[in-house]
Amino acid sequence: FEELLRTCLHAAPHGLNAVREGVAEIARHNGTLSIKALGDQMGISHNHLLTQFKRMVGISPKAFARLCRLKHTLHSIDPTSVVDWTQIAHQSNYYDQAHFTKDFQAFTGQSPTDYLRLRRQSHARNPERDRLVHVLTID
Repeated sequence: FEELLRTCLHAAPHGLNAVREGVAEIARHNGTLSIKALGDQMGISHNHLLTQFKRMVGISPKAFARLCRLKHTLHSIDPTSVVDWTQIAHQSNYYDQAHFTKDFQAFTGQSPTDYLRLRRQSHARNPERDRLVHVLTID
């Protein structure tokens, strides 16, 4: 019985490979991949993907995609340049600037303008640290 229990504990949980594949695909598309299209591509139902994702990742695939998209967006911002938020929203495949701002505030607790101000202050105090933090958090 003990050996069986150890084997079960070491075995990959049911659905892990699907979740790994889903995470990789969402990240590869910087969060812009349709979750329905992802399920179709993987040959599993939307509900199954959602259930497995929540069970193993702790959030829905859509929430994970939103995080990936915002992460990609944050890394595209150069604090030393003029930032056109409409262009950033468009390049990051947000429906519109209001959608972008809503996601931005939901995940960072800051408006895009406030975030940029804080990022510029950080960069001004220590440009090398800001560059390293940016490089270290890309992947």
